[in-house]
Amino acid sequence: MSGVNEPAQLPPVTLYDDDGWPGGTVTIKDAAGVPVDLTDGWSGWRCQWRPATGSDEHIDLDVDVSGAATGVIAWSLMDKARMGLMHSDGGYDLEAVDGAGVPRTWVRGETRWLQGYTR
Repeated sequence: MSGVNEPAQLPPVTLYDDDGWPGGTVTIKDAAGVPVDLTDGWSGWRCQWRPATGSDEHIDLDVDVSGAATGVIAWSLMDKARMGLMHSDGGYDLEAVDGAGVPRTWVRGETRWLQGYTR
């Protein structure tokens, strides 16, 4: 992480038309480099893509928390119908809620959109 409560900024990802997005995986570690057990006090994991910060338009990405006990969270968007709603560059972030109900954004990134030719 880049600082206290600052989300990690991931490199931009290029998405091609509606081909699907395998997404990404992040391992959350403590200051000593040890993976954090994210099943202890974290819930409500969600990841959304938007064409611009603050836009009402969004697409919910799929979040996989099966590796949360070892600090691993993954996100993706392989549903062709939802992927087809992406139509421009944009950004996404991944957040969860702590035991006190306070949301925290863990990672964020940008997407670049390339439109395909085949219809």
